[in-house]
Amino acid sequence: MVSEIYRMFSERASICQNPIFIIGSPRSGTSILALSLAQHSNLWTSGESYFIFDLFGANRLLSAYKRAYNDPSDNLLKKEDVSFQEFAALIGLGINTIFISRSGGRRWIDHTPHHVLMAETLADMFPGAHFLHILRDSQHTIESMSRFLDHFTTAHKSRLIDGGFLPPWATEFSEACKTWTSYAEAGLQLTRRFPSRCMTIRYEDLAAHPRETFDYIFGFIGVTTEDGPRLFLESHRINSSFGDAVGPDVARPARRSPWSSWSTAQRSTFLELVVPTLTRWGLIPTNPPWTTGRSGSIEELRSLVQQSVPPAALALVISKGDDRLLDVDGVRTWHFPRDEDGSYLGYHPADSTEAIARLEALREAGADHLIIPAASLWWLDYYHDFRTHLDHHYNAVLQHEACVIYSLRDSQGDVRA
Repeated sequence: MVSEIYRMFSERASICQNPIFIIGSPRSGTSILALSLAQHSNLWTSGESYFIFDLFGANRLLSAYKRAYNDPSDNLLKKEDVSFQEFAALIGLGINTIFISRSGGRRWIDHTPHHVLMAETLADMFPGAHFLHILRDSQHTIESMSRFLDHFTTAHKSRLIDGGFLPPWATEFSEACKTWTSYAEAGLQLTRRFPSRCMTIRYEDLAAHPRETFDYIFGFIGVTTEDGPRLFLESHRINSSFGDAVGPDVARPARRSPWSSWSTAQRSTFLELVVPTLTRWGLIPTNPPWTTGRSGSIEELRSLVQQSVPPAALALVISKGDDRLLDVDGVRTWHFPRDEDGSYLGYHPADSTEAIARLEALREAGADHLIIPAASLWWLDYYHDFRTHLDHHYNAVLQHEACVIYSLRDSQGDVRA
């Protein structure tokens, strides 16, 4: 019903039926992706449109509808049986005319990062829209947000501050962490809820493999393959917030982790505010930088395990699915955490409560040691209550930079009941 009404009005008004919204955290690459895609012969983009959020974001559209619909007086929406979906879609038509009046008939692209926070409302307002959620490495995004003001003159900074245009994430590291987290969560949840309408694109994939990534995007949004977007990306460095919009090369993901330059307080803030989201969505990188200074080869790990774990013991290994870490002569090993079939679970526990529950269930199943390799020693920093549980109930039979090993027995050496 709603789609048919929308189609009828949109055809009559020459509206773009399937616009594209590029969403993501600030400093994540929304602009470079939009400007690149706009090189396609059938696509168009312009500046950001924060006015849409100001008008309809934060559930303002739904609240206005409910207030009007539930008015006990003889109101239009209830009398004419106008659903929220119809209401939102028809209001979206008005916004659509602004874009289409400037796009020359081409399919328009909006790249306002803030719209990730109202994407579900936009999905109702634009029933045929596609969403491209761009996800950039959390550390580099947060670092870019934190350095936002470094690119402006003192006078321009004053204009931003005096005009109320300076976002909190530009001056507070904790706000940058919170912003990345909330935007990433919103985008990932949208992809999960509307898989046919929203896809998540990794910024690093776009930079490292532009041809394959653009082909993937073209297929998703239903346009023919063209080289323009890729060639534009490969020859331009776009930074829409600063004056140096065009440079000699494309922005590539930096290799050096910002972690090394962050203060102890900043690192603690990142672990507290960002790592839970990375953990929940399986985004913890291989050998995360918060394990810096902890090393150890697989051969060294095997040697230490053989020296510290009795033969024929059953040991759990925090492996992140790396089967090589389970290959220890004379010791039976299981992935931790693992699924019912014995394979690596595929993601880290959401919190200490889950980690403890999974540990105790496998201990009851016969596991008597826990091995934490160097690359996973961050668990002991992040899962505070999990570490407290281990230290309170079990003995650490080895503490080494290459690994930590706990015997899953109490201090008296008896398996806990």
